Amino acid sequence: MHIQNIKFNYIFKLIIALIIVIILGFLLFLTIPNNQLLNMLNNGTSKLNINDDTSSTRLKLESKEDNDVLLIFEDTNGIFKITAPNGLEIIANGKESVALDYDVEKNMTYTFEIINTKNLVSYISFITPVSHIEITKTDFNIDLNNVQESIYKDLNHNLIATNFVNVSIGEQNYMDSNQTQMSEVFYSWNSFGDGNWSYNSSSKTILNSKNSSYVTGYYYPDGNYDDIELSFNAMTTNGDDDIIGAMIRFNQNSENDFSSYLFLLDRHDNGGGIGNGAYNGLNKIVNNNLLNGSGITYLSVNPSLRWERSKWQNYKMIAKGNLIEAYIDNKLVAQTTDSSISSGTYGFLSWSQANTYFKDILIRTRKSLTLSELIEKITWNNIEINVAINFNNSYEDSLNSSNLQSYFIDNNIHYIGVSNEINRLTIENFIDNINDNGNYIDSTNYNTYYNEIIKYLLSILSVNN
Repeated sequence: MHIQNIKFNYIFKLIIALIIVIILGFLLFLTIPNNQLLNMLNNGTSKLNINDDTSSTRLKLESKEDNDVLLIFEDTNGIFKITAPNGLEIIANGKESVALDYDVEKNMTYTFEIINTKNLVSYISFITPVSHIEITKTDFNIDLNNVQESIYKDLNHNLIATNFVNVSIGEQNYMDSNQTQMSEVFYSWNSFGDGNWSYNSSSKTILNSKNSSYVTGYYYPDGNYDDIELSFNAMTTNGDDDIIGAMIRFNQNSENDFSSYLFLLDRHDNGGGIGNGAYNGLNKIVNNNLLNGSGITYLSVNPSLRWERSKWQNYKMIAKGNLIEAYIDNKLVAQTTDSSISSGTYGFLSWSQANTYFKDILIRTRKSLTLSELIEKITWNNIEINVAINFNNSYEDSLNSSNLQSYFIDNNIHYIGVSNEINRLTIENFIDNINDNGNYIDSTNYNTYYNEIIKYLLSILSVNN
């Protein structure tokens, strides 16, 4: 009887232990995501696949030139080993951060296995979509350079490599005056003021030979660019000590109404010059009379700057977004941020200074496109993920065009319309007519609408990987 009781107690305890194991197993099943269980089963391992916000392992990604990405794996517990998709194994010996350059191909998903020093496994992936994103604007005060840079950065932050993602912010052009047939270009330029401007095709030099009464200039008449880089060599052989200079985002609105950023330099020998060096550096004029020098506003000036007599020097002016810069012989001499003038053309000027020469002229420009210009000038590949992001707070009548709708459908283009209420219904109808490929985003707040843009891009760039 005593022996039977012992057997009964043993069997009873065994049953209780078995029940406890079953219950614990069921609870574990409920707490582990299905994908982790599948990995455990497929890999024959008891290690968990941690790939969520509770994981101590993180990946930072930076797309570099060509097909290269920089991967930085981080784990505060220390990394024991990283296994790449190509089978490469990196033994990290407990380092909290490991950097790896990795070659990638188009339209791929790359998954890395990371084992930390606590023997926990993480599987982290990134993708390499192929996409063409064009950003346009019409009536909208926004720096597209910042938008472009932010999109690249935030896609990388969300583990989307941008090696094969082209984010374009308009039409870019480059001109070198040392190329042939430049006479046709410069002969078409316009002048203002009472200077005597000419172009010598043999020496490839622009000259103002006259000691003008006030400001005189020579400029390209047909340009309207957002970003401009104007580099040139200049010299004056005249004995005077007044101003030579250049203009970017230049606009002659009427005979006596000018807007432009100005790079001005005088020699101001013995207290002379124009203002005794007061204008030397970056200036601007906005809707005022440049001819008599009235209305010029200082931006970043330094009276100690000056040109060298009868000596070629290199000068450069840059307007990129709100940043305006000036260089002399590749040295930054003036810099400011200003949003008064968003676009215009370029050219040269002198102010009471005869025999001023300009040569070796290099011009880089970028012009943001309107939606209509986008359709005329851009070639799409409809097997890519194509996106048009349009910033416009004026009524966009072209969205009502059936031809435009067909164009978007035929080229497989998503449309993101950032606008105010004036365009909301039109944009939503347009998106309905292009197979729901797009989104209307309210333009009231920058942070809000930018985040919505990124959210939409992430949704479509991830779907094909």
